[in-house]
Amino acid sequence: MKLGLLIKNKKNRSKLLLVLLLAFSFVATAAALTKNSNKNTDTIEVFYPIKAISTEENIYTLTAVLTGDEKEEDIKMLLSVCEGLGIKITYFAEADWIDDNEELAIKIGKNGILGLRISKDLSGRRRNFVMEYIADRNDEFFEKSGKYAKYVRVENTPDQTLTQVLNAYGQYCISFESALTKGSTGTITKGKIIDIGYIDENTAYTLAQAVGEAIKNSLTCIEMEKFLYEIGSDTDEYGTQYT
Repeated sequence: MKLGLLIKNKKNRSKLLLVLLLAFSFVATAAALTKNSNKNTDTIEVFYPIKAISTEENIYTLTAVLTGDEKEEDIKMLLSVCEGLGIKITYFAEADWIDDNEELAIKIGKNGILGLRISKDLSGRRRNFVMEYIADRNDEFFEKSGKYAKYVRVENTPDQTLTQVLNAYGQYCISFESALTKGSTGTITKGKIIDIGYIDENTAYTLAQAVGEAIKNSLTCIEMEKFLYEIGSDTDEYGTQYT
């Protein structure tokens, strides 16, 4: 990604990124071709959005989506509570949100992880369109945050074309097993990705309660980077990732 910084013109930088990602995608897709011995045909490896991992450890991880409808004070309160609890949430946002909320984005970078949110429905789109669209969003995200988005949340149910493209780009397609709700108990369980839901004035309190209950059940929240297995690891149709 540092190559992008060497080119001042945004249009040329986007073209360079697209060329590099297309080249990488071609190689990765070719490597993903597997032989079906029963039918003697070649099939593309299937990737599913990740909701959980198969593990014997008492761990889980948390996610959140930033749409722009949240109040700044609610996000700041959430970040303060997370810092006090010693947990790091993966927040998914679009480049425009980062541009409009520079101070909050910096705070999240220090007390959490910032991932890319894809709100556009790309279902049924041709592969070349999806590759170019994701490349453009990656470029915008890097331009605003200074980092490449390793984790991606797709708002609409992603099809196989999109998940294959994200995997080829070295990005995890992250979903979640369940979401926290006010007054809910037992939501956090071993090996699951838990979303904290829409961030409002109740979120910080609800999260503190849920994390406290998880601690009583000997469950530890860890950041996404330490939670997931390597990119491209097998994920079943239910969204569980294996080593």
